[in-house]
Amino acid sequence: MIERLSEIKWINVTNIKFDNIPCNSQTFDLAIKLKNGTIRPENLSPIIVELAITGAYHVRDGRHRAAAFKLAGIEQIKARVFRNKHLR
Repeated sequence: MIERLSEIKWINVTNIKFDNIPCNSQTFDLAIKLKNGTIRPENLSPIIVELAITGAYHVRDGRHRAAAFKLAGIEQIKARVFRNKHLR
């Protein structure tokens, strides 16, 4: 069963579990724009994640944005969080 925890909150990028980090030109371009301030983190739409019982977040939508934040060294990203009691 999946339940929504909050409307939108800021989560720590280091707690996001990636199956693989998507590395394409769009991800790198966004990372550069985030790093140099051309794009502000609060202006991007939230990613969608599921919170596992282990405390890790699994990205369901927005993995390129999450990867760009990680590459840019930005610690917090806006997310819509759902809880999945069966996800490890």
